[in-house]
Amino acid sequence: MLIIMLLTILLSYFITDNKMDKFLKIAFRIVIKMLFVKVLVDGIEQLDKNENYVFIPNHQSFFDGFTLHAFLPVYLRGIEIDFHFNWFIYGKFLKIAGNIPINPNSLKDSLLSIKKAAVIMKSGKSYVIFPEGKRSQTGEIGTFKRLPFMLAQEAKASIVPVALIGFQELMPVGTWRIKPRKVIIRLGDVIKPEKVQEIVNKEIVNYTRNEIINLYKFNKIAE
Repeated sequence: MLIIMLLTILLSYFITDNKMDKFLKIAFRIVIKMLFVKVLVDGIEQLDKNENYVFIPNHQSFFDGFTLHAFLPVYLRGIEIDFHFNWFIYGKFLKIAGNIPINPNSLKDSLLSIKKAAVIMKSGKSYVIFPEGKRSQTGEIGTFKRLPFMLAQEAKASIVPVALIGFQELMPVGTWRIKPRKVIIRLGDVIKPEKVQEIVNKEIVNYTRNEIINLYKFNKIAE
């Protein structure tokens, strides 16, 4: 991963954003394969490469974002906690790759980050944002924050509920140890922009969380 980050920083001076996105998808897939991790994706056929989405998944491990980027067929970036951008190399990589920092301790700053992402989305790009705000310690799905849904409403974009299965066992919170295994990315039904706009914020939050819980339980049984 360190090599990928350094290459990304170097290549950013020579290639376009779209070519950078293709490079990152290939590079992340190679790393995942080298770690003997098998990724199954369910529901991908409903995505339109010409549309943009706000992907809203549960959050289980450090690998969540990288794997989503590798296997979702859209230009995808993330909105991530601001202090990560201060980390050596990783922070530079996040900025160069086009991710957006968000300050969870300031509503004003958070709203500015959401508005910035919404403007970028109108150029055809998609974002992933974890509504729990942090990785689950137990694997259970926590309380959802409203900001991801505000992004979808601001950008007039579709929401895609995403259940991530097996990622906690792959790389438990608090360790850098990888445990090779099968993981599942299951996409729920796309919630169209007009539906997002007509549902008040609290209702769309609860609806999406329940969708992810149902997807998560289904895959736990199917796995």
